[in-house]
Amino acid sequence: MARRKYVLEIAKLGKRDADGSYPLILITEGEGSSGRYSAELMNNSEHVFEGVPSFANHPIDPQRPHERDVTSIVGRVYGVAAEDGKLKDGTPVRQLAGRLKPRAEYVEFLEEFGDIVGFSIYCGLAEGVEL
Repeated sequence: MARRKYVLEIAKLGKRDADGSYPLILITEGEGSSGRYSAELMNNSEHVFEGVPSFANHPIDPQRPHERDVTSIVGRVYGVAAEDGKLKDGTPVRQLAGRLKPRAEYVEFLEEFGDIVGFSIYCGLAEGVEL
């Protein structure tokens, strides 16, 4: 039986570039905390994350993410593209990579704590069959 499931995955930000943006990997092919993500999914999902806001926290109520405070937007994700990547063990995978352009007031925070805080995707657009 198909049913809606919220997708949550976590990654680290890369080092800030001269233009003030941060490279990031949004999601990688393979087994995640919420499901299994295929190379085909990576190749067909760029549009899901392009231009979306990045919030400081997860929604308090997963069923109502639209109720989050818009002033907690840290920045915007852009330049999302499917690309070849590698896992830590060197295994080749497809991944969605992009950039995070932070709001000015969050740059100092990200510079200080970017190595210990994660970037998460939270998406309610995924539908599938729970096995």
